[in-house]
Amino acid sequence: MRWAVVALVCAISVGDASADIYGSLFRSERFKLEMLTPKDWAMSEATAYPGILVVGVHKGGGRMTLAAQTLPAGDTLKDYVERNQRALRKVGFKIGGVAARPGGAIVVDATAPDKKNRVRQGYLVHDGAAFVLTIAATEATMKSFLSAFDYTLSSIVFDQPASPARAEPAPPPPAAPDAGPTTP
Repeated sequence: MRWAVVALVCAISVGDASADIYGSLFRSERFKLEMLTPKDWAMSEATAYPGILVVGVHKGGGRMTLAAQTLPAGDTLKDYVERNQRALRKVGFKIGGVAARPGGAIVVDATAPDKKNRVRQGYLVHDGAAFVLTIAATEATMKSFLSAFDYTLSSIVFDQPASPARAEPAPPPPAAPDAGPTTP
């Protein structure tokens, strides 16, 4: 069932994702983002699926991924989350809760059809891309990984503010009153 989760997350593909890992710091030049993970997570950018930017594994059995996808034109974060919830339900997951987080993230908890595995996903949107941080673990171990998920989700920062979405050009400033010629 864990592979069903990975496959679902990987269905959100975005071409080449150049990135680097420096200890517990992940940095993507393409998406201009940084993310920290707890030190006891082994991170790897060697992923087998398009769209997956980085994978983390914990010796206790948890698995964390950060995926990215171009957000369809006109879609909002809420639209994206609802579409992914439908996809999770379609493969048999039961949605356990949805919550907004500080910083604009939406977090979804789900239980696998076998009721032995759980996932928590944090969704973010920035500059036309949707990002999904996913943690997957057994029902018995998930509680021990939730603080790592929260830490990692709250650590995600973007190097630059989001571009204005189809912003209208600013009107020209009003003309300054004519003060007449100046003399030195």
